[in-house]
Amino acid sequence: MSQQNELFSQSPSDPPPDTRLQDALDFTHLTDLLATHRWLEADQETDRLILTIVGRTATGWLRVEDISQVPCTFLTTLDYLWSQASEGAFGFFVQYHLWVESGGTQSPNWASWQKFGEQVGWLRDGQWLSHSLITASKLPKGYLPFNHSIIAGSGWFRLGAFYSRLAVCGGLPPLSNAIIK
Repeated sequence: MSQQNELFSQSPSDPPPDTRLQDALDFTHLTDLLATHRWLEADQETDRLILTIVGRTATGWLRVEDISQVPCTFLTTLDYLWSQASEGAFGFFVQYHLWVESGGTQSPNWASWQKFGEQVGWLRDGQWLSHSLITASKLPKGYLPFNHSIIAGSGWFRLGAFYSRLAVCGGLPPLSNAIIK
């Protein structure tokens, strides 16, 4: 079995993959960007890969139902690459733990979203920062990947669904479905 096929082996919680998309995915460019600490370019490549695996490149964003279609091995591989290159500062699992610390649940919660935004540096002094204006020199823990395709527009409410999927994939405690006010 090739290394790429092993990468996409199915876990019991994964939906059947679209093999055409699997064949199209290659982590080489992302790995190169991360190795040279070209964080913002690596962030864009990560987003492209996520959109590609679920067939949403034309829209540029994910629906809640798309999130459950992202294969677990794909998510954990992306996280591993980010975590290794950043020495544990960036990655989805870092963000998951910050989401939980912020009171984030599976359900949409504006207060938790704001607290999370402050922790990862996306929100400063009550203002959401433009990702394109951020310099990559001193980014806070968990800042990247930015998850453009998940939070596009008013899609911040999809972040809980994303971290719930990540919990399933990583064997982490499931997120509460409670809405915290």
